[in-house]
Amino acid sequence: MDDPQRGDIMVFRYPDDGSTNYIKRVVGLPGDRIRYQDRELFINGDKVETRFVARLPPVELRREYLGDVEHDIFLTLGRTGRSGEGEWVVPEGEYFVMGDNRDNSNDSRYWGFVPDEMVVGKAFAIWMHWQSLTSLPSFDRVGGLE
Repeated sequence: MDDPQRGDIMVFRYPDDGSTNYIKRVVGLPGDRIRYQDRELFINGDKVETRFVARLPPVELRREYLGDVEHDIFLTLGRTGRSGEGEWVVPEGEYFVMGDNRDNSNDSRYWGFVPDEMVVGKAFAIWMHWQSLTSLPSFDRVGGLE
């Protein structure tokens, strides 16, 4: 597999246990300075561009532009509490990943970086997803990834 690129959706083994596969978007590459503040993403000091798309309670849908990759992100309306704010420098051989459902994602903001040896591959399709851990899986989003 080629090295993960910014914007790729990557499958990797969860660094805290090494056996559970996770899937998140690559935001930071080795050497990048990542900052997340006031629900805004900055890479190497530059604010990542987003554009409002729609208000779909309980979320706001925004289009995010990570270099050549355009994708949708979701921000929970009226969200308070867990913010995931901070600043990180991505070490060599590691990646900073974030979920597209930004306010409800267990990602690098909380547990750190993904080492290269934990990378399984690049995701290319949605097969099924769960609205919550207690729901049944849904197939309503089956298809390719952006």
